Amino acid sequence: MEDSKIYQFFLALSGHDRRRFGVFLQSAYFNQRADLARLAAYLSDSVRAGAVPVRESAYKYAQNGEAGAYNDAHFRTQQAFLLRLGEEFLRVERLRKGEKYASFAFLESAYRDKSLPRHRAQNLQRWGEQIGSEGALSSDFLAAKYAYLLAQQSAVEGQERQAQRDLQPSVDALEGYFLAERLRLACELQAHEAVYKIQYPKGALAWIFEYLHTPEGAKFLTFPSVALHYHYYQAVECGRAGEADRGEAHFLQFRALLQQHSAQFAEEERRNLYRMAINYAVRRANADGQYARWLWEFYREALDCGALWQREGEISRFSYKNLVSLSTRLGEFDWAWAFIEQYSPQLPKIYRRSYKAYSLGKWYFARQQYGEALQALRDLQEMDDLFLSLDARVMQAKIYYGLREWALMESFLMSFKTY
Repeated sequence: MEDSKIYQFFLALSGHDRRRFGVFLQSAYFNQRADLARLAAYLSDSVRAGAVPVRESAYKYAQNGEAGAYNDAHFRTQQAFLLRLGEEFLRVERLRKGEKYASFAFLESAYRDKSLPRHRAQNLQRWGEQIGSEGALSSDFLAAKYAYLLAQQSAVEGQERQAQRDLQPSVDALEGYFLAERLRLACELQAHEAVYKIQYPKGALAWIFEYLHTPEGAKFLTFPSVALHYHYYQAVECGRAGEADRGEAHFLQFRALLQQHSAQFAEEERRNLYRMAINYAVRRANADGQYARWLWEFYREALDCGALWQREGEISRFSYKNLVSLSTRLGEFDWAWAFIEQYSPQLPKIYRRSYKAYSLGKWYFARQQYGEALQALRDLQEMDDLFLSLDARVMQAKIYYGLREWALMESFLMSFKTY
């Protein structure tokens, strides 16, 4: 079952999600089949134990030992039905946790269809209070505000067809959302162009930049999502054109806005903004020590707000390694040590031992504690991570040089050449 969709689904769930899915399957509203709940329990136990489930055993457990011989067609049907329930569970969880405005929109549609004006009015009131209390102007907020204003207009039209309405807020919300999303996509295309050496058509960008510099369009640069993507795009373009001073001015505005408004963005949008900031600073860090310091600060801010987590409870191993390297480069040894101790358990299990060993080796090496560095690097496991292995070997060569162990260094370099 290792390659089955249902097993891969369970592998992707966190322990917390697997427990919640088990509770979900006990609800008769969603599931009335005990065999599917038992199959889910078997798969959860297998994942927790680190064991690959066996089809025959899984089927027998799902049937509660009452089905007789293994029936492959029946078992495939069970897996398909359980996966559909898993998809329904993900939709419910996303609604509960991720889409804070979506529930208002769903209720608006339902109350309108059921002709419940008092209920609809109360939902609109709560929706408006939520919108008004946010004080955020991120892209997802602008989309939600536009949906709310449309719903509000629809409700008013249903009661007072001749009532005078102010439609400008709806126009501003829609235009703000369009500008934020178009500029976000423009920044993404910039990154694609740099990596793949291709050139995308600019489309409406020229008109957008011209519009943002008019008195009417300038107000949208007060919207954080619009302004952040605008200044980032301009910083990159100025860098390409050799206008370093103008590019840095735009990046400084981007940096200030990100620090001021990052908490107002949804998780995915915030993660993308920090990814952009980190990518820009990486390109400048080797030539400019100030950007190395800013890069470290971006990583720390992203860590604090959860933007470095690649899945629930796990930090990206690349971000982990980069943070350790930057901290030691900048002499932030106390912070680096605390980070290694605190966040090593949050690495994916398969990489945990090797990346902690490498990081400790890096820390000791930067402090010229060469014996301790070599001892730490001995715990580094061989694995399918070429760059980590290369970095560790380069570090070992430097240690032998620092210790003036010429015979060891020569032998090591010969083996390194073979590697």
